[in-house]
Amino acid sequence: MSQPRNVVFIMTDQQHFRTLGCHGVQEARTPNIDRLAACGTTFRNHIVTNPVCSPSRASIMTGKHITEHGLWANGVRLPEAWNTTIPQALAAAGFQTAHFGKLHLVPIINRIEKHPPYGFQACEVAEGDQQLLDDEYFRWLRVTDPDLFVAYANEMFQKGHAVGYKSLMPEDKHLSTWVTGRAIDWLRHCRRKDQPFFLSVGYFDPHHAFNPCEPYASLYDSIDVAPPVFRDGSIETRPAAYRRHFEGCRAVTRDRDRMTGILKAYHAMMAHLDACVGRLVAAVQQEGLGGRTAVVFTSDHGELLGNHGLLWKGPYMLDDLMRVPLIVSLPGDKRAGAWTDEVTSGTDIMATVLSLAGVAGGPVESGQRLMDADLGLFPDGSRGYALAEWEHPRAGDNGSLRMIRTKELKLIHYNGSSEGELYDLANDPNEYTSHYDSPAYADVRRRLTDQLAGLYMSRRPRVRFEGAW
Repeated sequence: MSQPRNVVFIMTDQQHFRTLGCHGVQEARTPNIDRLAACGTTFRNHIVTNPVCSPSRASIMTGKHITEHGLWANGVRLPEAWNTTIPQALAAAGFQTAHFGKLHLVPIINRIEKHPPYGFQACEVAEGDQQLLDDEYFRWLRVTDPDLFVAYANEMFQKGHAVGYKSLMPEDKHLSTWVTGRAIDWLRHCRRKDQPFFLSVGYFDPHHAFNPCEPYASLYDSIDVAPPVFRDGSIETRPAAYRRHFEGCRAVTRDRDRMTGILKAYHAMMAHLDACVGRLVAAVQQEGLGGRTAVVFTSDHGELLGNHGLLWKGPYMLDDLMRVPLIVSLPGDKRAGAWTDEVTSGTDIMATVLSLAGVAGGPVESGQRLMDADLGLFPDGSRGYALAEWEHPRAGDNGSLRMIRTKELKLIHYNGSSEGELYDLANDPNEYTSHYDSPAYADVRRRLTDQLAGLYMSRRPRVRFEGAW
């Protein structure tokens, strides 16, 4: 590569892997994201480092696991003293850096100051959560349309997060539309034409509440959606925390009509996101930047989405939460439209972005390059596994988990407990049955446990838990 390459980094929030047409999902209406896949490479076994927002996002931005970067739970802030982020590394190399939308590297609920920029020279944070009604977007909405601001806030609180519904928010004032518009405005009017750039765009959707705006909500009035995967008795093979969560939400997840409404709403939110991605990519091309700009599309974690009778997210490491989309799309990729099922990690994104930009030529922290500057796949090799962690002071029996996942197998170790999970993904891709206590899998469990023990620290970093998320 003769000159630095721009990077547009797009991250959704809580996006299930099976939400894109390019992943073979019949009910998906995602032509723009599918077009990114058709022009690039799709990583179909991409595994995040944590099943909730902040810890996973910190891993993406630093190339480290949570016991390395220190943001070990929602409610903890990313320590700046010992972490270098993607925008900091690129800014040091002469790149312009900008972020618009969700970032969530510090707690949301108790925030009274602006989100630290963590290396972004332009930084407009809009988390989207109704618990934080004073971020950049809500501040804009409150000024431009105060009646809509109040109505929307009331709608979110009154409708809740356990039903799908058509939001009163019009498309032109929706958060996803606003974030897209701010990013496009920066591209067209604020960036310096003589410097490469890293543009990060963070969408809150398709995170609950399940509340798509029109016209996307009505689009799914006539589209059938596949029901959640469920097998009677499968929850009984898992640790007690699963059974408690199942009992807490079965009134929703085992109600077919209610789940159909939620699933249609979720896919409608994705259809809106896809339109936003299309606008953003079109703006890059209209600015004459398409030939030297890579687009990286991913999510911070998934969504249980009624599968196994469970909803939302939490201290569980099923693939519904841990496996997310990852697409790297850029001109000149000779494998355009190709995909790989090699296991990759959220820690690999930093090394990959720096490599694509032409800034770094090797692994970064715990991450490996998925592509080099000349678009070669896995220049550092493929490790063959991904690791994940969960730490939380209020999660009870499963307050400390460690996971190792390969193409065929997944082991989840419960620190300080005799419980655990072991899935044979080759024969049971939906993870219906845990074989953790099965004599037939004793050797597999022992081997994976030994491998995991050799790779991971078990201690929580000494970073203060501030509470909530």
